[in-house]
Amino acid sequence: MTHQTTVLHGPTDIIEDFAFSPNDQLVATADAASAARLWDTATGNPVHTFSTVTNSVRVAFSQDGSKLAIGSDDGTVHLFDPATGNELATFTGHRMMVTALAFSPDGTMLASGSRDATVRLWDVPARTALRTLTGFTDYIDCLAFSPDETVLLAADGGGVLHRRQVSSGLEGTHRPLFGVPRAISADGGTLLVEGGADHRAHVWELNQDTEVASLPGFERGTAALSTDGRALAMIGYTGTAESPLQLWRLRP
Repeated sequence: MTHQTTVLHGPTDIIEDFAFSPNDQLVATADAASAARLWDTATGNPVHTFSTVTNSVRVAFSQDGSKLAIGSDDGTVHLFDPATGNELATFTGHRMMVTALAFSPDGTMLASGSRDATVRLWDVPARTALRTLTGFTDYIDCLAFSPDETVLLAADGGGVLHRRQVSSGLEGTHRPLFGVPRAISADGGTLLVEGGADHRAHVWELNQDTEVASLPGFERGTAALSTDGRALAMIGYTGTAESPLQLWRLRP
């Protein structure tokens, strides 16, 4: 059964993005003032602050938990070791703010989406650019690799889910969504769609095309799903009221 497990208190600025660590013991947040933070999901206490990235807006963990990517509103992507806080690399190329981040399952590739309506693929071990995917008609809202790393799912702000071949960047299939997408689980199987008029967050299983949860207090906002889609972090807005950062268990 879906239930709320923890509320995190602390940040005083607008939370732009969240990401779970693979073991769900940590959640990373990016806020509008600049600092990306790590939190203990069991206690709700802050663990670490990354203060070297100006205006952090997106965060993502690699699936082994050894890397944390932080995207900035200046279009740069920063790679960190979440255990030590050391910066490992900075990727440049986007002309506008970073709007989505995702690691491949084996951690060797990082995808970044931007308000410039492009997706860039980065070679993590080599710290170099691989290719740029174009042809989107709106900014990129969320990204996820398929488990075999051959397909990249990209949901854009126009409400379209694209499936692109990683090796070539060519479009495989695409489908319309009924709302604005806010998060895809790292396995590419679970999608959160912003509800809008009904003030609820709707969670869908993409593989089965079925709704698995409908959560209150989310006319608009920011959200992140755990790697397997079982847990959800979200901060919602209804009218002008902002809810605290909430953690939900979607299924056992």
